[in-house]
Amino acid sequence: ILVYIIILIISNFVFIALPEKHYEGMALYYLVFILDIIFISLGAYWLAYLDFIFFMAIFITLFMCALSKNMALSFLIALVINVLYFYIKHMTAGGDFDIVRQSDILLNIPFLFIVAVYGSYLAERSEEELRESNALKSANRELSGRVKDMGRENEFLMSYMENTYDSFRMGIIVIDNYGVIRHFNGRCEAIFGVRRGRIMNYNYKEAQPLGYMVKIIGELILKNQESFDRVVQIEADGKNREFIVNTSRVRDKSGAVHGFLCVITAGKQPQAGAE
Repeated sequence: ILVYIIILIISNFVFIALPEKHYEGMALYYLVFILDIIFISLGAYWLAYLDFIFFMAIFITLFMCALSKNMALSFLIALVINVLYFYIKHMTAGGDFDIVRQSDILLNIPFLFIVAVYGSYLAERSEEELRESNALKSANRELSGRVKDMGRENEFLMSYMENTYDSFRMGIIVIDNYGVIRHFNGRCEAIFGVRRGRIMNYNYKEAQPLGYMVKIIGELILKNQESFDRVVQIEADGKNREFIVNTSRVRDKSGAVHGFLCVITAGKQPQAGAE
């Protein structure tokens, strides 16, 4: 019995010392419950009066409380099981049974209530965990659906913007705040003689096929120098052709800069002073 008491005390200190993260989920609660059942049974065997009827009462209480999944109902279940237990003991003992003198049997009452509380508590927690898990799965499915919808919508918008830029008769170059070229329309492909795949998603400094436009874009981004009807010579297909370039910053309603825009249109015949 002394060893039993020492082990019981040590187990309590061990569980108290465990970090809170170990109490997440239900695994540790089930372990505590199983150990409690073992300690209860051993304590009832050594300190009280454990017979087959009481053993069955413990497991019936556990089973009923697990089905109820309700802490309040567990007390009623334990009370009913206790009444049935005493009734069976009275019937089997005959006329000599006196409940007042049966101190060993009376000591079994707390054990049934402890089993009832633990059983219903674990069942209730498991039910909550299951509901939360199902809610998380449902939310995850909903969010996944929204992400897919947003992805499709974003893909549609990108395609729509690309088609819109391609419908312009002038060349359109859009650069973000990091200097990365985000849009390079079909007219620009014709002007510079290069496919957009070699230009888009690259920093403008790496876009060597743009030639003199790299300097103009750099002036816009680094020096905040916008160009208005600037005449430049652009080499395409081995020929120098004159184009008019307009650059500006892309701002939102609050005035914050979110990118840069270059518009290139066909110019007149080469003139003196053209760059």
